[in-house]
Amino acid sequence: MFLTGFIFTSVLVYLILSQHALLPVEGNIGVALGAGLLLGLLTMLVQYVGLFFTGFQLGAAIGVVGLIVVDFFYFVPIHWIRVGVICGVGLICAIVTLKFQKGGMILGTSVFGGALMVSCLDYFIEQFAMVTFVWGEVTGVPARLVCWYSWVLLGCWLFCFLVGAITQWRITGQGYDHNQGMIVSLTCSSFPSHGT
Repeated sequence: MFLTGFIFTSVLVYLILSQHALLPVEGNIGVALGAGLLLGLLTMLVQYVGLFFTGFQLGAAIGVVGLIVVDFFYFVPIHWIRVGVICGVGLICAIVTLKFQKGGMILGTSVFGGALMVSCLDYFIEQFAMVTFVWGEVTGVPARLVCWYSWVLLGCWLFCFLVGAITQWRITGQGYDHNQGMIVSLTCSSFPSHGT
């Protein structure tokens, strides 16, 4: 939960601050890391905040993919419509994740993990060409079209999502309930039962 909140918030705050020339690059990095640390601790320590934030990330990713698909047919020039779609779908998925916690966590962490893996691949292959394109879709700034192998990278996101979701659903998520938390698992494994 900490890494989910920390990474998402740090990257988002840095991207927003880099759009404006308020601080030098080091200042942007410091503010982004501070905000990421704060929200990372909050998502880790308060269970429902972490669940809400994970669901919001899932919805935001769905909203961004929806905007990319819509932009193939019609470019929406109004920035606030884009922000409204992303936040609206994010809030819907966050509320659904609070209701269906295990399924929401599996889907949310799989989408976020797949996005991180594809972003790293994009950096090493194209120096963030696809990430820049997606950020242009979010902000409403028409970016240059990317090459065909960028779309292959974006297709890898779906593959990584499917592998992560199936792995969590069928292997790592069996017989574990996150509501019991670490205290129960520590007490069960730390204190072996002695026969009398």
